[in-house]
Amino acid sequence: DPIYGKNLKFSSHAQALTVHKKINWNYLIEPDKRLLVKANDQWGIKYVFDSLDALGPKNDIEIIVFAETPNNNRLDIIKQFKNTKGIVFEKPVAVDLYNELEIMQYCKENNIVTAVNYSRRFSKSMQDIKLKIEELIGHFQCGFAVYCNGYKNNASHLIDLIIYYFGKIDVARCLQDFLPNEQKNINPAFDIFLRNNKSISFKSVDPNFYRENM
Repeated sequence: DPIYGKNLKFSSHAQALTVHKKINWNYLIEPDKRLLVKANDQWGIKYVFDSLDALGPKNDIEIIVFAETPNNNRLDIIKQFKNTKGIVFEKPVAVDLYNELEIMQYCKENNIVTAVNYSRRFSKSMQDIKLKIEELIGHFQCGFAVYCNGYKNNASHLIDLIIYYFGKIDVARCLQDFLPNEQKNINPAFDIFLRNNKSISFKSVDPNFYRENM
């Protein structure tokens, strides 16, 4: 989302990785050959490949960053790099819950630190809200939320924040069919019911006419 991204210091994984002082970004796998040129020239990555097979097994990789949503079994990829100490996952972790549990179990058994890209939780301003939330809004019982740019994208960040602020989800109910829009993302209306009997209703809006910031 270029309109939203212009308000952010970092709007992509690549931007954050290139300036991180404690990370040496040596390898990149990118099927889009146009981006491979950019990776070498603009991001200064030494070795760029268009497939995992072209990269081959490496013993000097300590951190893996999955920068795209999953379309395959990430566990098969992880197992190829035996010295991995940490993994950053673009949401969601896996294509389904069973595969996600497999990945988490493997990482636990091999002492691999994991993080999922729900970065709002790491923001000090969001943490401050959590500490003051009852003071700010009183006793919360139910709510209404709007989102844009997809259920799997921005809405999932909002859902994660709600879990962070108010507790875990008991039941979620979609109120309409999952119809893809032009970006092949889904923007359904849905309700979530938390384990503490609180509930929140969600409705998607068109980002061209509604913005948190411009």
